[in-house]
Amino acid sequence: EIEAATRLVNDALSRWQEGQGRVLVVFDNVEHFTDIEPLLLDLQPHVKVLVTTRNNGVLLQPYGVHCIDVEPLDMVEAQFFIRSTLGSRRQVRDDEIDSLVSVVGQTMHRLSTALRTLQLNPLLSIEDYAVRIQSGAEKVEDRLFSMLIGQSPLAWGLLQCISFLEPDFISMDVLAALHDMLQSEPSPAQVHAHGEDIHASLNHLLHHSLVAVVEGHEQQGTGVRVHRLVQQEVQAYVILQPSNNNNCHVDSNISHTSLQQLQWRVLTTLEDIMPVIIDWSPDADQKHEKASRVHAHLMKMVMDESLTKDADINKYGSVLSHSCHVLGAYQSSILLGHQTALHLFQRKLDIEQHMYQDDHPDVAGSLHNMASTYDDLRHHEEALTIHQQALQMRQRLFPGDHLDVASSLNNMAITYSDLGRHEEALSMHQQALEMRRRLFSGDHPDVASSLNNMAITYSDLGRHDEALSMYQQALDMQRRLSGDHHDVASSLNNMANTYSDLGHHEEALSMHQQALEMRQRLLSGDHPDVASSLNNMGNTYNNLGRHEEALSMHQQALQMRRRLFSGDHPDV
Repeated sequence: EIEAATRLVNDALSRWQEGQGRVLVVFDNVEHFTDIEPLLLDLQPHVKVLVTTRNNGVLLQPYGVHCIDVEPLDMVEAQFFIRSTLGSRRQVRDDEIDSLVSVVGQTMHRLSTALRTLQLNPLLSIEDYAVRIQSGAEKVEDRLFSMLIGQSPLAWGLLQCISFLEPDFISMDVLAALHDMLQSEPSPAQVHAHGEDIHASLNHLLHHSLVAVVEGHEQQGTGVRVHRLVQQEVQAYVILQPSNNNNCHVDSNISHTSLQQLQWRVLTTLEDIMPVIIDWSPDADQKHEKASRVHAHLMKMVMDESLTKDADINKYGSVLSHSCHVLGAYQSSILLGHQTALHLFQRKLDIEQHMYQDDHPDVAGSLHNMASTYDDLRHHEEALTIHQQALQMRQRLFPGDHLDVASSLNNMAITYSDLGRHEEALSMHQQALEMRRRLFSGDHPDVASSLNNMAITYSDLGRHDEALSMYQQALDMQRRLSGDHHDVASSLNNMANTYSDLGHHEEALSMHQQALEMRQRLLSGDHPDVASSLNNMGNTYNNLGRHEEALSMHQQALQMRRRLFSGDHPDV
């Protein structure tokens, strides 16, 4: 992210230097000032800068930045809300409104609770009530949460679950899954509310202005939004609950599973409903639609360092590890967020090394995933080192032939190819192919994959006739195994490239056309493989001297890659 931001800053400075009008650079949602300090210094005083942050500790004044606090309600809105709520029953002075807002704050849930208290106590003046809050004799959030607990323990439990999630959008299916989880293991105080449906629980939260109904992006549907201050207040209240119960006369039966244990239960529920997507498939769109509603919440939870500090890591570590794996695969394969995937696989590795002291298949798998992600990022030297570690561990764990050993051999060979070490790549691919043939009798996708990879390496070595023979074997096997499939499309694409290398451009064009059409059937919308086929067809039209058609294909490929990859990217 910092590298991408640096490129954007350099672009902004270039535009300013070229006199392309005024330039505004926005740093959105900054968590730590040190992340942007060097960039900010580069930009000033040449261009305008806007910084948004939820961290009040980000101090920018020394750098000549004017800070504006943005409250959920501005003062005019808060005054109108107070007057419209209380105005029919009592005269409200401006100074009373100012004193109330100064101690209650400008969030709807706190103001609503304070005004409800004043409505129930007509003899209590606004000024006296503000003094009580300021002195600590009255806590708005204590009164609010004790009312909610008395009305609906299930709604209170749901609000606690929501406090762990990304607050901007929580879909109905996520809320329903958490609600079902609470009802499957109700606390003593929730037993009498067992059977209350999700809509009843949400209505309690809406009534107290603790959540708001919002529409999600694209296919996400309807959901709720919760303010971050509500999340913080809920967790603080739960942590201090014994004293809060005494102050607010809340039934002592409210004591329930600790916040940490509830956090684990929420994580487990999200992990259960997050689809596993490791590649595009016929049902990928449907899975992606659901994953888009879950992954941000699961991501927030798995990156919470407090979870791995807890003693329960040995009990729940496998859930956390698997969640990291599912998210990493989704980021890498579908969202193309390889840097984020790398962080997730590193997190998975750290958890597993905490759980297992010696060699373990899961640790080897995490090393394998990290190495593949380094390859995706084109950091091939780092990838090779980690592939070697994964291979050595798997060979210690599984003497002789094994699927995981063959997979490591295969991936190391690909990395050798990426480094231009094609003879070593060929040797590794040969070992992987022989092992897979011993493991699987007859046709098998892994055997076809090894044939295809060996063909690629023969092409890299300039041995195109041998490459063509291998490609044909791989394609024939893949077609016997399945009809339309990504592997079939890849083999068609690779064979076409080999025909081009041999100067057989008409044959190449026919195969590229088949690969493109198959990929368009398999992959809806933009996808790197479709863009690659468009680009390859453009190259082949160029080789045939059909330059107008080549230009059209290259333009389509470029437009798609710009939509797929933000900022600078080798494919663009």
